[in-house]
Amino acid sequence: MLKNMTVGKRIFLGFILCLTLMVCLGLVAFNALKGTKEGFIHYRELARETNLAGRLQAHILMLRMEAKSFLINNNDKYLEKFQEYYKKTDEFNEQAGKQITEPTRAKLITEIDAKHNQYKDVFFEIVKKIKETKVLTESVLNAKGPLMEKMLTQMLNSAKEDSDPTNIYHVGLTLRSLLLARLYATKFLDTEDIKAAVRGREEFGKMQELMNALDKELKNPAQRDLLTQLSGLKG
Repeated sequence: MLKNMTVGKRIFLGFILCLTLMVCLGLVAFNALKGTKEGFIHYRELARETNLAGRLQAHILMLRMEAKSFLINNNDKYLEKFQEYYKKTDEFNEQAGKQITEPTRAKLITEIDAKHNQYKDVFFEIVKKIKETKVLTESVLNAKGPLMEKMLTQMLNSAKEDSDPTNIYHVGLTLRSLLLARLYATKFLDTEDIKAAVRGREEFGKMQELMNALDKELKNPAQRDLLTQLSGLKG
């Protein structure tokens, strides 16, 4: 077929073939560039989301560290740090909710935000209980305990002066139960050991039984007055 074509037609046909090849190559290159552009856009979005998620994770970890430090040391400076990191974490959560649109990852961000708020609420409830316990410890255990011990010591000395062995014995046991009750109460507050709490309650129970026995036995007015004051403090 080519043998029957003139030189001009052959040149024209060659030109058409070259042009067709160039158009095909152009289309291939265009599609490749378009795919590269879309891939780059996807990569950029993924990189931004990864960076944001990393910063969010870092602040959540710092939040947990400050919470743990407060629970261990009971120092308000860690509470202030916790509030600071919570605020920053909340900001990153809000930013992530706006930027991350992929359904699966967006759902995770929503769950993180809900857990984040729950963590804060539970932590501040614990903080409230700790502060209440601290107030009770200072106003009751640390304030009334030494007074009760002092009163029992006065009763013991008075019983010795009266040479009353029965009262000496019962007052001594009452004093022992008080000291043990305070010891186990302090141990429970430090270690949260349930056994210590149970033992403390038992000693307070024994102390009350001994005080009831003393109420029946005591004749000395001064000792009875001290016993009345002791009962009022014990509650």
